[in-house]
Amino acid sequence: MNLQQTQLYDRIQAFSFDQPNATLPFSQRLARDNGWTIDFANRAIQEYRRFTFLAIVAGHPVTPSDQVDQVWHLHLTYTQSYWNEFCPNVLQAPLHHCPTLGGDTEQDKFNRWYSKTLESYTHFFGQPPTDLWPTHSLRFGRDLHFQRLNLSQNWILPKPVLPQWQIPSFSRLHSYPQILSTRIALLIICFSLSVVITGCQILVAGGDKNPLNYNGPTFLGFYIGLIILASLIAFGLRRVLLSQIEPDPAQNYPNLNEYELAYLAGGANQAIHAVLASLLHRGHLQLSPLNQIQATHLPLEQGQPIEQEVLQAIHHSPRSESSAHQICLTAASRTKAIAHRLTRFGLLYDPQKTDKVRWLPFSIMVLVFLLGVAKILVGISRNRPTGNLTFLCFVVLAIGFFMLSVPHCTAYGDRLLQTMRGRHHSLKSSRSNPSEQQLILAFALFGSSALIGSSLNPFHELITPRQSDSSTSYNDSGSSCGGGGGCGGCSG
Repeated sequence: MNLQQTQLYDRIQAFSFDQPNATLPFSQRLARDNGWTIDFANRAIQEYRRFTFLAIVAGHPVTPSDQVDQVWHLHLTYTQSYWNEFCPNVLQAPLHHCPTLGGDTEQDKFNRWYSKTLESYTHFFGQPPTDLWPTHSLRFGRDLHFQRLNLSQNWILPKPVLPQWQIPSFSRLHSYPQILSTRIALLIICFSLSVVITGCQILVAGGDKNPLNYNGPTFLGFYIGLIILASLIAFGLRRVLLSQIEPDPAQNYPNLNEYELAYLAGGANQAIHAVLASLLHRGHLQLSPLNQIQATHLPLEQGQPIEQEVLQAIHHSPRSESSAHQICLTAASRTKAIAHRLTRFGLLYDPQKTDKVRWLPFSIMVLVFLLGVAKILVGISRNRPTGNLTFLCFVVLAIGFFMLSVPHCTAYGDRLLQTMRGRHHSLKSSRSNPSEQQLILAFALFGSSALIGSSLNPFHELITPRQSDSSTSYNDSGSSCGGGGGCGGCSG
């Protein structure tokens, strides 16, 4: 940017969309009207600022994404703010909203404008976020179907996501090497398996199409095949749904501190343990003879917010001391800011988007479980043994409950962890008095085993479970990348 462009951008960034003492601020109204979260609305407002900047300096007509356009629509309703302050004083030029006139010519025109807008955006700000600046097919396809609905009179149910069949033009055939996507291929494979297994079982059963009338061995064979088929479909659906909510990774890995890396590797408990280890190493905490963590009189003049909050949690506990487990329970809510930042970077899955990932595969297994329960009831009514079938039903239920767990770490987050662990692999086995930052970094990446032989070895023994007391101990080393939800490890 040159000096004039920098001054324009600074004016746009300094402009406030909210009126003084407004009970309903601009961002909250935007989030309410569009069903967005406050965080997403604030990000959309930031992209609107960048769009207005491009409208002045790009040197060509610009077209916003639908998300940015919603911000523009709302801003236009604040007529005094828009026409009396924003345009004359900030942009120092009028900025008119020009809807399409309809027709193929207008569509081609706005397609070109949108492409040039994305090019100018990349020139000034880098790659645009795809959830706010989607591709052409989404911008002029899916995003054109938004409508205003009265939620007090209508229920909104999500449509199942069906594969989009597009017939390419002859001039673009070279850009379509594969017509079928992986999702369509998965559906075809699952349908074929279901036809084959169901057909074979009907033949074995002598043509009786009611599975509840199969004899014992025949139903067990049918049910085992059904469990395998349902598990394949559930796992495949889970994989597809996870890929749909997988955020677009940034071009470069973000700079994370030790506590954020600890949260990424092992969840909230490991982040709090990293804070405790750091405060113990710096002398703000100490271990009592009863292996309780207590605060010292050394003040924490400078520190990260999570350190201050953990210290407050200890001070508010009886006699200013607590066990590590109690501190984790008390201070777990203090790690929400870390989780929010990691989610914004695309390193963690957004919990608000994982409902389908959990409940749709789980529902498939529940249907199989209910079929088994129905056959058990039929067997009991006919005085037939049902032990094997009961065992299989428990297997189905276990698979179903596994489907309810969703990894909190995305594939992008998993790659970042693997990169950081490879880069700092030497810290894993270092015993030569590493610095505090290196020690806490090793703990964040490799778990409490990195503290063995250091000054924090007593803390390692405190949080490491004992073999003789496995029922009450817990392990928060977090050095594995296995699947799991909550405070577990990460999974691609």
